[in-house]
Amino acid sequence: MSIADEHLGLFKADWIREPEQLKTLARQSKYNDLFTAEIAAWCAEVHAHLTELEGDVGVELILMGGNAASLRFDAVMQRGSRDNDYLTVASHQDIERLMGAFGERFAALHPLFVPKVYEPKGPTVDIDMVAYVIPVALRLDHGNATNNEIKVEFHFENDLPPTETIDGNIGPTQRSMRARVPELPYQFVLKLMTLASPPVGINEQRRQDAVPRQLYDLDMLARSFQSDEQWNEMVSYCATRYARECAHWKTTAGPREPTAGVQERLERWADCSDPQSQHWPIIRAVQQSQLRRQVHRDPWGWRARCLRLSTATQCIELTDGWTTWQEAIETAAIIPTTKARRYKKALAELSRWNPGSLPLELHDFVWEILSHAPAGLPERIAEARSVLGAV
Repeated sequence: MSIADEHLGLFKADWIREPEQLKTLARQSKYNDLFTAEIAAWCAEVHAHLTELEGDVGVELILMGGNAASLRFDAVMQRGSRDNDYLTVASHQDIERLMGAFGERFAALHPLFVPKVYEPKGPTVDIDMVAYVIPVALRLDHGNATNNEIKVEFHFENDLPPTETIDGNIGPTQRSMRARVPELPYQFVLKLMTLASPPVGINEQRRQDAVPRQLYDLDMLARSFQSDEQWNEMVSYCATRYARECAHWKTTAGPREPTAGVQERLERWADCSDPQSQHWPIIRAVQQSQLRRQVHRDPWGWRARCLRLSTATQCIELTDGWTTWQEAIETAAIIPTTKARRYKKALAELSRWNPGSLPLELHDFVWEILSHAPAGLPERIAEARSVLGAV
């Protein structure tokens, strides 16, 4: 879409003035398609304006969701999200004023950049949030693509978790984006709640395709913890946050919740190693649309992702969970991603599978062994480490 030259100064990113620059950067970054690349770039542009306006309006925004997680990842690992999600203690009226100010900033380009309240077909009325869609000016030719809207969601809270400011890139623009995000332990827990049993977690009858997105982000975040202090903070907040969610939904926490419900969901989604399975087409669609080819995984890779997260959630229940989680990661790393055939006999012995039935992806298969621990997770990991280390 064209933007008159006299209005290009309204924008912050150079690529909006020079769209060919975005195309070049997107190809260098190996985006699957230019549409995903441009939408990601517009999310960053909108965030920059909202960050600038929040001080004028008197609100505080904490970026959460997929784009907040992506700020912690290397560029190639980032997931292409088409929305910005925020936590805020502002009122609904404050957010209305914020979005009004955003629209006024681009008054010369109306009806583009006019935020409109998003009204889904099946709204979840019990969630205190408001979502806006913002029509942006797609600068590249995307053929038949007609959806030029990005979404901005505001989740209202009584208080905010501890935060940190991160500088990183979202999308292919190589333009630094600064955002306040929840500290890692709190960011992980907020995402983990999406996998808890409904009504706290995702209702798969309406939002089944949201699960693979959370699986990907959580798997990356779980491997980002650097200390037992971070881990223990996460464990503490997990219990606190789940109790808060239960109170909101007027439900009672069952034994071992939320980890029991999370593990049950993960086991169901781990049933994807067969390309004909129920969940693989959903995972594959999300992967193709939101992840770059370099990080695409086959069905066994996604099964390993689910089982790795299941192992992490089992560690949440342990007194020394941080040490056990680190030992699990180190044990899995014994199996190389290539030329792992010499470990096949040991893996078959540990799993009690027929060696001929093991998948080619032995590096992924090791999580089949580590995650299923009938005699206790630390003991299972120690056994696997001993057997595999002796090969």
